[in-house]
Order: sequence, then structure tokens, then C-alpha cells
Amino acid sequence: MVKRKRSHSIKDQSTKSFRVKPANKPEVIDYYLTSPDGKDWTRHPGNVIAMIQGRKLEDSDQEIDSVIDPIAELAKEKENKRLSEKLIDCRHKLYAVKYHLLSIKNEIKERVGEFEKNYSAGAGIAFETENPRLVYEAEAFLFQVKSSLDILVQGLGGVIPPLKSMHSFKSKNIDGVEHSGGSVITALKTNGFESLGELFETHRAEWIQDLVDMRDTITHYSRLRHFHCFIEEPYMGGNEVIIHYPTMPTGVRVDVYCETNYEKLLQLYKSVLAAIKIE
Repeated sequence: MVKRKRSHSIKDQSTKSFRVKPANKPEVIDYYLTSPDGKDWTRHPGNVIAMIQGRKLEDSDQEIDSVIDPIAELAKEKENKRLSEKLIDCRHKLYAVKYHLLSIKNEIKERVGEFEKNYSAGAGIAFETENPRLVYEAEAFLFQVKSSLDILVQGLGGVIPPLKSMHSFKSKNIDGVEHSGGSVITALKTNGFESLGELFETHRAEWIQDLVDMRDTITHYSRLRHFHCFIEEPYMGGNEVIIHYPTMPTGVRVDVYCETNYEKLLQLYKSVLAAIKIE
């Protein structure tokens, strides 16, 4: 069978881009320069094939960058390609976690504003309206945190031999109990990296296990069970109605939970990256 390559007409391309009118008119660079001696330059026709990538200042996070930049510069200096590439991914994941945290906080702020501005009380029973944005942002937060741990382990594989073949923060069944990251922690402790293994274990016991268990619930059962959006209590007289903030299955406010775990994740990154040595 002969496969034919579909040709793309101008009409096809028009659906992939759009045009705007710039406020300025910079020089059209449709040439390049060559010089045999570095003194005399000759202009030749041709378009520059290059692209500069960056991030707007308002979309940058100095706290995250301060965690990644020092080790990224050292990895580049030592020509550790694997670690350099994975640190780019680690930065991306931390930005993603922060994005979902801010989205949750903004959604709560907007909804509280609506309640305070124009609220019609109900009577008889409590009422909860599902808020898809809060539900999906909270679930995405859990996934991105777990993913950031996976990518961190992949990066560490570039400098820590026992983690070289690890592709995730792999769990391990220990005494009949599933320990998140147990395989990674065991590999570290049994191969001369006890302090780093203990660092991961401390974080696992403090917050990672709980978070990963909830992430796994979403993975296997499709939704974060026992997550609550705003719960409005029935009107009981007087001038006020009690409305409960959105909460995680543990009963902790979702914005407080996410902010606390984001800070713990960032602290884990700081401690781990400060502990590794790049030869």
C-alpha cells in the first residue's frame, strides 16, 4: 500500500495561525552576514531560523526559580545532560503545582465574593452545589505533586547510581502496607545514601503518603471521594447564615491543604537538591 502525504493548502494553514497589526515596525531581518576574517562582512539574502523562548515577568516565580537555578547552573557547568534536562521538567512541574494552587484560591475568593454580595438563604436542610473548577483543580493539584516527585527521582538518577533505573517515586509494600516512594527510599538507604533516604521517609510519613493515597483514589475510582465544595447551612433566623469553606476528604480547607503541601514540596526540593553532589 502506498501512503500519500496530504498536502497543506493556504486555507489549511490559515486555521493554524492568525494575524495582528504591530504598534511598531522593526527592521525586517531577511539576510545574514559572513566574514572570512572577522573584519569585513558580506550580506547574503536569507531568513533567520531561530526562536527565543522566555516567560513574562508576571508569570515567573522567584521562589521556584531560586530552588532550581543554582543546581541547574551547576549541572550545565558539569555537563550533566540528564540532570539538566530533568531540572527543566522539575521547574515545569513546580510551576504547574503553583498554578493549580492559585486557581483554587482565586475560585474560592470569587465565590465568597458572590455569597457576600447577593445571597438568598435556604431553609430546612443544608445545601451543597458542586463546583467543577474546585473539584478538578484539586484533583489536578494532587496529580501534579505526584508527578513532580516522579520527575525529581528521574533527575536524581543522573547523580545517584541506585536511582539510575528509577522512573518514578515508586511505592513498595512493606509489612503488608503500601509505602509511597518505598522503593526509592529503600534503594537510597541500602546503597550508602541513608541521610537522603531518611529525608524522603520523613516527608513520606508527614504528607506524601496521604497525598498519594488521595491521588490513587482518583486514578482508580474516578473522583476524589468525600471532597466538599461550599456547604450552606439552613437559615436558622437572625441576619447570618453559616457557609463552610470547601474541604478535602480529611476535613481540611482545600486552599489551606494545597498551600501547605506546596510549601512542603518546595522544602523537599530545596533539601534534596542541596544534598546531592555533581561530579
